[in-house]
Amino acid sequence: MKRSRIGSALAAAMAGAAGCLLLWPHACEAGATMAAQDELAELADVGLNSALRNNRAPLEQNIEAALAENDADRAKPRDG
Repeated sequence: MKRSRIGSALAAAMAGAAGCLLLWPHACEAGATMAAQDELAELADVGLNSALRNNRAPLEQNIEAALAENDADRAKPRDG
């Protein structure tokens, strides 16, 4: 009986820790956004960093293709 209680408590603690690890990047981004809400330049930097972090693969593909074709306009991020 005692082992099942300890096992349940450990399982709940591990699930909570895993949840915290999964949510940590979002919490950091939200905190940075809240801290920068009164400074437009900082807020733009936070938004740009977030966009670059979340859309890294398409951005890298555009840059690589632009370098291969020597086309500076193609290196710009695209919507969609």
